[in-house]
Amino acid sequence: MIRRPLLAFPLVYLGWAYIFWIPVLLSDYSVWAFPNLIWFLIGGVSPVVAGLGLAAGG
Repeated sequence: MIRRPLLAFPLVYLGWAYIFWIPVLLSDYSVWAFPNLIWFLIGGVSPVVAGLGLAAGG
């Protein structure tokens, strides 16, 4: 995966985002309600996490 960073980046950041966003999507509550807001924000930092992780690993 590190040898192909252009492929790895979207896989990592979308994977990270959807891991945290799926519970929000399946919830009956608003995204702005307390627990959903935390999951939404954690999923939202996925490009930063992916970029830093791939930069540190490569």
